[in-house]
Amino acid sequence: MGEFTDKLRRLGVLAEAEMLTLRSAGVYPAELLIENQAVHFSQARGDLMLFLQERFGWTDPVVAGFFGRKQDMVTAAIKKARKRARATNVVPPEKGG
Repeated sequence: MGEFTDKLRRLGVLAEAEMLTLRSAGVYPAELLIENQAVHFSQARGDLMLFLQERFGWTDPVVAGFFGRKQDMVTAAIKKARKRARATNVVPPEKGG
């Protein structure tokens, strides 16, 4: 698990990744590598995958390699994370209206 933390540290996003996963699931990023199917784990894993994809412009295969997961699983997790993000995003009202 330390290797995953080191990879996030080398990318310069460890603190952001920790804030994201602690907020969404109460776990540290390295704990998401455990084969845990609990909803809060899988949601936090997907949120972190989406974060890394958006931050670095990674494709699904690159994210899959980073997490050591199958690409189809990563694609589904990112799609769900993006849907949750849109559903919870507060969009400010348009000006003048």
